[in-house]
Amino acid sequence: MGSGISRIVIKSDHAFRRIPAPGQVVGVLGKSGLFIVMNVERKSRMAQLMEKAGKHRLVDVPFSSIRTFNRNLAQAIHRFIDSGKDPQQGG
Repeated sequence: MGSGISRIVIKSDHAFRRIPAPGQVVGVLGKSGLFIVMNVERKSRMAQLMEKAGKHRLVDVPFSSIRTFNRNLAQAIHRFIDSGKDPQQGG
C-alpha cells in the first residue's frame, strides 16, 4: 500500500479505549502503515502486532499507542486491501 494512502487512513483514526482483538487492523501512534493484532496481553495492557505487509513485528505495544478505526472505516480498509490481492498467488 502506498504511503499516501496510509497517511490518509491514519489521520482518520481515534484513540483506542478498549482491549484490541486478535485479527483487528489498527494503526500505531508514531508509525506509518497498518498493523494486525496478533496477540493481546490483558494483564500488562500490551499487544503484539504484525505489519499488514508481514514484514515487521512490533512486540509489547501499549494499548495507549494503538489506534483503531470505526467499523465503517475498518470495513473499507479491508475491502481496499483485499481488492489488491492477486487470486493466482492466493493473497
